[in-house]
Amino acid sequence: MSETRPDPHTDRFTPIESLLYRHSPLGFWGTTLAVFTVSFGSFLLICQLTQRPAIYEIAADGSITFPSVVWIGFVLSMILTTALSLSENGTRLWKAVEADLILTLDAGGEAAAQALAAGVPVSWRGRYLGFFFAGAAAGLGVRAGVDVARESGELKRIVREHLVVDLYHLDRLHVLGRIGLRAALSWLLMAAVLLLFVVDPTQMLVGIVAVMISIAGGLIVFTSAVRPAHDQIRAAKAAELERIHDRMALLREPALAGDVEAASALAGLTDYEIWIEQRPEWPLSPTVAQRFALYILIPVLPIIASYLFEKAADLLLLGGS
Repeated sequence: MSETRPDPHTDRFTPIESLLYRHSPLGFWGTTLAVFTVSFGSFLLICQLTQRPAIYEIAADGSITFPSVVWIGFVLSMILTTALSLSENGTRLWKAVEADLILTLDAGGEAAAQALAAGVPVSWRGRYLGFFFAGAAAGLGVRAGVDVARESGELKRIVREHLVVDLYHLDRLHVLGRIGLRAALSWLLMAAVLLLFVVDPTQMLVGIVAVMISIAGGLIVFTSAVRPAHDQIRAAKAAELERIHDRMALLREPALAGDVEAASALAGLTDYEIWIEQRPEWPLSPTVAQRFALYILIPVLPIIASYLFEKAADLLLLGGS
């Protein structure tokens, strides 16, 4: 007897991080803080009990220094916390935009949009477990990146197969810009946390190169999310312009011959042609564009913070000498 293949629209499961947030009484931010506290607090407790390494060291001049392994533990805890919170934030976003996304799709796309908000396809269960344990072993948020990639692939397929472009209501497609903004934010936040590994005020060139790579990655993630809709908007405009031009070609000779009705219709089509050409080709509202411009500054924050921390430490040491 042949095995029934799971339906990607109905056979879904809830990942462990979503269950954690769903059943936590602390709310989103309280749970996120609790995850970081348990992660980094456990590390500090082990260091305190074993003294390997000591949490801090007091130099001969009385200054306090922290071993690099403590900083690594802090960064790994930040990565774990960020990965879990971004995954949960993505789940909440899909539920929030579900109704708006359905408005942009044909009848066949409604089930696919609802499935995005319902969870992860059961066919991904084995891969999710593998990436979860791999990420836990390496101390990295591997699953968060896998989650973003899977959702991006599903969204592209939905847009390609079911998107309806109404040139009179392009504002309905702004929901795709919001989804792309969230994907870029996830990338830039994780990049900013990973940059904590390489932050060094004495190696500013390395930091600048890393920041530029992070920003380039954010741009790629953002544009890849909205480009499929952009391509379809351009195609819809081209099709409508071709239809207009065919109609104008029929009216041109009568209008030149003095037919008043044909001339009036030709003038109306000319105005309509200009309106179509001026329709935006990217599904972005001004708010989304402005927020993305701010988000690309996120990877700069670790560099600025490390520089300020270094200066503050120098001032404290000078003041104590």
